[in-house]
Amino acid sequence: MRKLLLFAGLLFGLAAVNAKIDSARQCSCQPECWCQKPGLRHFRWVVPIGHKDVR
Repeated sequence: MRKLLLFAGLLFGLAAVNAKIDSARQCSCQPECWCQKPGLRHFRWVVPIGHKDVR
């Protein structure tokens, strides 16, 4: 149980850091690009594919 709580805290901390970094960066995509969606925008700097070409 302790490891699970530690793991959940670590994931929450990484998500918070990712959100802070993501808010500082802006990409030049159009508003309808998948990387501009609220839940997916945090992954645009992690996903190794060119997100400007994905529909």
